[in-house]
Amino acid sequence: MAYTEIKDKDALLRKYAHDYPTLKNILDGLDDEIIDYIPDIEGAWSIKEHLGHLVDTEANGFIRFKKAILNPGTTIDIGGGDMEHSNKILDYASQNFDDMLELFRLLRKMISEHARRIKYEDFDKYYIEHVNHPTFKQCTLGFILSIHTRHFDKHITYIKRNIELYKKLDH
Repeated sequence: MAYTEIKDKDALLRKYAHDYPTLKNILDGLDDEIIDYIPDIEGAWSIKEHLGHLVDTEANGFIRFKKAILNPGTTIDIGGGDMEHSNKILDYASQNFDDMLELFRLLRKMISEHARRIKYEDFDKYYIEHVNHPTFKQCTLGFILSIHTRHFDKHITYIKRNIELYKKLDH
């Protein structure tokens, strides 16, 4: 998936802030069996594993966002690793689902509130450099938030797929 920047700051911030309610709405009422279900598809993850990955990515985004403001142009090395390897080592399946969901909510809330206070013309003033990321070399605040909302959309697609496939199973 190509990650492009959402240039309209208001639209970007609305989308970024609305991702948590979207996630919560999809996950509400799901039981542990469906949350832990892994479709019989090469490389598929459970909903819980997708949430764990989203939370870790969001925590990295929080660091990117804050570093860009504190030290514009600073070089950092966060992200771009092997997702399958990370999933196994970080053991997303064993983490507390409600805690992960709450952490995602809080990270999105804090960044959304902070981003709304930044003047539109300053959004490009703050940026970071990634030395080891395969795709994202220079990231402004708008690009950082765009990456995370686009990444969220990608994983929501997988979560919805898991739910649909689970519903088709003979229980």
